[in-house]
Amino acid sequence: YVASPTKHNKFVTAEGGANATFTGTLASEAASYTIAYPYGISKPDYTFGSQSLIYNIPAVQVATKNSVDPKAHILVANNVTALTQPIILKNLVSLMTVEVPAGLKVREIQVGGAKANNTAICGWTQYFYSNGNFAIPTGKETSSVITVVPQSGQEFIEAGKYYIAVMPRVVDGGITIAYVNEDYKLCKK
Repeated sequence: YVASPTKHNKFVTAEGGANATFTGTLASEAASYTIAYPYGISKPDYTFGSQSLIYNIPAVQVATKNSVDPKAHILVANNVTALTQPIILKNLVSLMTVEVPAGLKVREIQVGGAKANNTAICGWTQYFYSNGNFAIPTGKETSSVITVVPQSGQEFIEAGKYYIAVMPRVVDGGITIAYVNEDYKLCKK
């Protein structure tokens, strides 16, 4: 969507890609615009400011085969001055890949920050427009575990490749991945 000083306007595309055409109602006249995806991020899941965007990477994400949960894939372009020029959105999450092998019945996938699952990998994150740096805002909640669940109405995550949105940061000690199998046992990978 496009944020103007007075309101947010939703835009849609028939399909994605480098040459996507946006349709929708223009925002009110402004010197520059902030453009964010997805439209579904709404207060209280974000806070726009003149210097930064504070947003929430969800701790529960829906398994989306060959892709990422659209509500977790957050992109932004700031100081867009000409809506007729190409708009380059910056990815505000890191994407990690997990593959569920054929024949394995997975009820959920758990991703933990560091070996002891004690490093924040989701929750509130702050992106600074001017220098492209990220931080965890003071006093905001984070989590060291992300749970990936099946699509609505499904019991298992089907075999295939999945992307999980995590904070864009270095995690000392790496990332721990585990899954809950058909017998509800937690199995580390």
